[in-house]
Amino acid sequence: MRFLTILFFTLLISSFAACVTPMRTLIYNRPTIDDLSLFKRDTVYKSTEPFQFDKPQISQLPPISDWVENTFLSEYYSLEEFLIKSKTTSFLVIRNDSILYENYFNGYFDKDPAIVFSVSKAITTALVGIAIKEGHIKNVNQKLIEFLPAYVVDERRDITLEHLLQMTSGLHFEDERMIWKLGKAYYSTDIEKFIEHVPLKHPPGTHFAYKSIDTQLLGLCLEKATGKSFSEYLAEKIWDPLGMEFDAYVTKDFRKDAPRVYGGMAACTRDLAKLGRLYLNNGEWNGEEIIPTEWITKSSTVTDDGGGWWGYSTGWWFNDEYFTDNLHSDIQFFAAGYGGQIIFVDPASNVIIVRQGYGREDVKWYALCSKLCNLLNACETRDLRPEQVDESTLTGVYECKEEDLRFRVVQKEGEWYLNGGAFAWFKGEKMKKEGPRALVNHKKRNRLIFEVEKGKAVGMYWDNFRKIKYFEKIKELPDKK
Repeated sequence: MRFLTILFFTLLISSFAACVTPMRTLIYNRPTIDDLSLFKRDTVYKSTEPFQFDKPQISQLPPISDWVENTFLSEYYSLEEFLIKSKTTSFLVIRNDSILYENYFNGYFDKDPAIVFSVSKAITTALVGIAIKEGHIKNVNQKLIEFLPAYVVDERRDITLEHLLQMTSGLHFEDERMIWKLGKAYYSTDIEKFIEHVPLKHPPGTHFAYKSIDTQLLGLCLEKATGKSFSEYLAEKIWDPLGMEFDAYVTKDFRKDAPRVYGGMAACTRDLAKLGRLYLNNGEWNGEEIIPTEWITKSSTVTDDGGGWWGYSTGWWFNDEYFTDNLHSDIQFFAAGYGGQIIFVDPASNVIIVRQGYGREDVKWYALCSKLCNLLNACETRDLRPEQVDESTLTGVYECKEEDLRFRVVQKEGEWYLNGGAFAWFKGEKMKKEGPRALVNHKKRNRLIFEVEKGKAVGMYWDNFRKIKYFEKIKELPDKK
């Protein structure tokens, strides 16, 4: 009997070992900023010459009623109460190298590193830009197979570094729609082997889909190109030159020690702000070029060509600037991670905002940061409040001449609808207001961003979160509120 018991537990343990990744997924469940202790990790040591932001004696931000969404104002009476109850662990606002506000909550302090999740992607792509500058990588058009030969056997051989940078590799993976697979990747014992089994779904360069495995492949290519570990290269090229005050960490997978560069880095708040300062200053740090200016432009400029999506480039997101201005106007940009981690950069106001903390889905941190930046800028320079848009002019017939498509935007009894398209794609699809100049249906992944002149809609961008097409307004419709 004792022998059978031992045999049973031996077989049970063996079966668990064979599926260790699913087991870890079930045990640890949802990732948190506290996950640093779960993984093996490399230390990226702080700089021997730390850079310090100025800190005025009086730190004050505009009243939260001016920039925090109205739905919160009845619940939170002070900024600190809002930050505490929104599960924030740190909030830092810097303008002109001076700290306007810095505070820590919910058990965290300035010296405590936390997992930044996909903010790691912006750090990874910065290193790629540096590696190209130094000649380790020829250009973004180099193919994946030049670094990782395992992909030579099928159509994946056509994937380039640019495809990985822009999330257009075509690999059959999408973070938002494959949560279970994303969990398996997060707790994978061998992330490189995990990705090798992901097939191609779309021809490379034709389809945007946000997927962490693209950035992970990018990091593996970076190690091959430089001949250094990811953490060594990070310390040498960013952490030490930027005068980071605290150690950072790069977590690794459980078996092969591959760096988890898509979302496994941990850092402290002021050091994250220094990355924002580097991008705010076009890649220069106190007169020295760290990242080429053209790389910063690539990461911080909206474009709708090259096969990608206008809202994302090389690890950075573009703020929904149509809240205050037209789509291709000067914009704000940010690095973002699961749970509301954010480095927000606004060149117009010279402001950097960093927020770290636990997730809360009803807080749109990029929108709050945008409003705060606009307020800070308006106080001293020009008024950046949203232009008043005549809502009745949003209705009408819009035409995309390049593809012979027409859409009708109508309003009935206060509700918005999208009609038309080839083969009647949209038959009364209901839309809701997302901002003064935007309508959206997140379930159907359709968004309309209106081009406005003198308060009136003259055109619109149809955005399906992968591509955008411009439609000129060709006919007015009567207001049927």
